[in-house]
This record gives sequence, structure tokens and C-alpha cells, in this order.
Amino acid sequence: MPPYYIKYNQFLNWLSNIDTTINLPLIGNNHFTMTVVRHHNQIIGVEVSNLGATPFLPIELFRMTIEFLSTREDSRAPKGNAIQAPVGNTGMELHTIEGLIAHYYYNIPLGIYAFSRITPIANILGNSRTEMDTPIVINGHGFLQLF
Repeated sequence: MPPYYIKYNQFLNWLSNIDTTINLPLIGNNHFTMTVVRHHNQIIGVEVSNLGATPFLPIELFRMTIEFLSTREDSRAPKGNAIQAPVGNTGMELHTIEGLIAHYYYNIPLGIYAFSRITPIANILGNSRTEMDTPIVINGHGFLQLF
């Protein structure tokens, strides 16, 4: 069993207990909504209210993020910043979560700007909990880390 598998299953278990749209916090008093998307009772992703015309985040993005964190020293990686840098450049290197997702999942070439998805991904992972109500991922300032 791969090392990230336990954390990923904990995340899937957390999602599977969500039957309605929930509010998740953002900085300040703001929030966004998240709805778990299922197909034939399988979780295939989530829809969020803070991504405009492209609200769907496939479950694979969360698996990739948890797996990536599990391979990093201290299980920690920078978030990245698609708003300020193209893929591969400073701030969006392939060792950042946003750079990794843009390049390897969405096939955005190096040097091209990507659509930013890190805010909902980080906030969803940062709010997920195990059955014992411990965090699965720490959503820190500029980084994510497996708990």
C-alpha cells in the first residue's frame, strides 16, 4: 500500500459523510461553498463556489496533492501562485502544489500561465478531518503539510 493511501482514504471518508453543500472559511469573514459530486455513488470530485465558470475540482487533484505531500521532506510543500507566475517560473515551480497540478494534471506547458485552483484545494484539505477529528492536512501560510 502506498504511504499516502491512508491519508487519502481518510480524506475520502470525510467527503463521503458530506451529504449537502457546506460552507468553508476563507480569509476574514468570507467563505465559499463546496458540494461533493458523485457518479453511481462514487465520489468523482467537488464543486466550489469560488472558481467562477469552472467550479469542478476532480478528486484526482486531491489524491495528487496528498501523494505529493507524502513524498516531500516533512510532508510539506509550497502552495504556488498561478496568479503571479507562469508554470515553471519562480512561484510556480513544479515542486509547488499549484505548479504540479497545472503541469501534470492540466498539461499546462512551462512558461504559460495557469488558472489558479490552490485556494479551494488548500481550504478543502485544510478543513478535512479524520474520524478522530484531527486534521488531515495543515493549510499554512504559503504551504500545505500532511498532519
